[in-house]
Amino acid sequence: MRNQGEFQLQPATRKPSSVSIDDRMARDWMGPDRSRNAETLHEAFHRVAVAIANAESYHAEAVEVRCLAESFERMLSAMDFLPNSPTLLNAGTTVGVLSGCFVLPVTGEPDRDDDTLRLMTQLQQAGAGTGFSFLSLGDWPGGPSATEQLNQLLLRIDEATRHNTSLSPRRGANMGVLRVDHPSIHAFIASKRDGRSLPHFNLSVGLTDRFMDCAKHGKRFALRDPKTHRPTTRIWANDLLTAIAEAAWASGDPGAVFLDAVERANPVPGLGPIHATNPCGEAPLLPFESCTLGSINLSNMLRDESSGGSGIDWRRLARTTRLAVRFLDNVIDATRWPDERVAKATRRTRKIGLGVMGFADMLVRMRIAYDSPMAEQIAAQVMAFINHTAHNASEELADQRGAFPAWDQSVFARTGVHLRNATCTSIAPTGTLSRIASVNPGIEPFFNFSQPSATSCQPIGRDCRALRHFADETGHDLGALLEHARQTGTLADAPGLRDSEARLFRTATQISAQQHLRIQAAFQQNTDQSVSKTVNLPERTTAEEVKRVITDAWELGLKGVTVFRWGCRSHQPFGPGREQSRELLPG
Repeated sequence: MRNQGEFQLQPATRKPSSVSIDDRMARDWMGPDRSRNAETLHEAFHRVAVAIANAESYHAEAVEVRCLAESFERMLSAMDFLPNSPTLLNAGTTVGVLSGCFVLPVTGEPDRDDDTLRLMTQLQQAGAGTGFSFLSLGDWPGGPSATEQLNQLLLRIDEATRHNTSLSPRRGANMGVLRVDHPSIHAFIASKRDGRSLPHFNLSVGLTDRFMDCAKHGKRFALRDPKTHRPTTRIWANDLLTAIAEAAWASGDPGAVFLDAVERANPVPGLGPIHATNPCGEAPLLPFESCTLGSINLSNMLRDESSGGSGIDWRRLARTTRLAVRFLDNVIDATRWPDERVAKATRRTRKIGLGVMGFADMLVRMRIAYDSPMAEQIAAQVMAFINHTAHNASEELADQRGAFPAWDQSVFARTGVHLRNATCTSIAPTGTLSRIASVNPGIEPFFNFSQPSATSCQPIGRDCRALRHFADETGHDLGALLEHARQTGTLADAPGLRDSEARLFRTATQISAQQHLRIQAAFQQNTDQSVSKTVNLPERTTAEEVKRVITDAWELGLKGVTVFRWGCRSHQPFGPGREQSRELLPG
């Protein structure tokens, strides 16, 4: 007989001795209001594991679901994998939203856009982030111009998000995307240039291959009416690209989304083109779609010296990847969707995004510098393995549960490969998750060793596992290293460190823009969706150099790029402004 109901495990009476996470950290990530009468972090892992395993109760025996819940709990407690924050916060509670990111439609029609804002409020108050494309905004006879509509909507969404933040466990966040050939593109580019406006928005320009080619070869480019698609004016493409770079140089916004690269990787082109992403850019989505994200802790995927060296533990990585795919697929079924349109759009493609965190920590453990060809090789090798294993796991789930409903409109219908999920991999910034796991966020290098941040894992002090392990394994004085880092922000010239050792801890602005891009490209070539990564640059960087980063990113085939020049914002107490904002976002 099949199980007819859900089971409940008893809360753990003690924390596993192998994990050094305390109640302070639980208060830290839940926030002071939620933590007053909330569970510990390990009780939260138990709650989440049971809730996500129970998604299989409709077809599995109770004993199977129990074993699965125990496997999920072991994976979470070991910090081998963590799902996006809404899953951690809401699974097994009365709040049904478990996905971290959504894309919602904007039309310029007041009634429909009011409905979009109501749905956005529901999602953001549950801890999720939202993305919008403003491509549809056009001039209406007797009504406001497209630019007036754009400015009004940006302000309305930002103000609503500010209000939602006061009622949410997480800081509200949005992504606004406008295609480069829209007549309002100049106003869009300038809307955050002062460094203060729209604090709850990341902005990205949707760049096309045609535009980039025109800019490269000094040609004119047509801006087009979004309704009739007829040219409204012709401009010099290179001048517009320069304006984009100058705005990014001045404030960190806008970033770039390369729409043709996104479309070439669109797994279900039969459902239409993709024009927008989630707030951090790693999940290009159709209107009303969501994506459930989670990240593997790469610093845990190494063999101990006692077990034969410090290389990658491929068996553990494969095991974690397969279990994480099953976990994320279950999240879709465990979610109680706030709107039937979101439920339908999400279920028809069942997109999940398995990514990584702690890449910089793993490199230090392996004695590989981030700015080296070997780091690029490791990035490509690890992500190729994860992507391949994730696709195999999704195939197995499709054999058991069926392929995603829109499979016949997908690229997989041409090859006959049945997948449970239209996408399997995506690399998020992991600001909250990396702090829980005490590793460096996502695939970023260390940022600054002298400035602790309240919003992310710290590469300083006892919380920096990579530095602590390094000192333990090499015999260096951890206290002396920390004092040098506190005073200088770097470990360069630290007493007792050889140049090759100091190089392991080079910070983001000590790494060339080209190396940032090469690392991103190494991950992107083996990732279904996109990669959230910031190219952090020193204050002396010029606008022309920012422009080159955008061009280089396009030529490398990336799906997007974000550039942040240190010092471009007056308020950046802990780290780079755009990076700091991303660390507060779901994912």
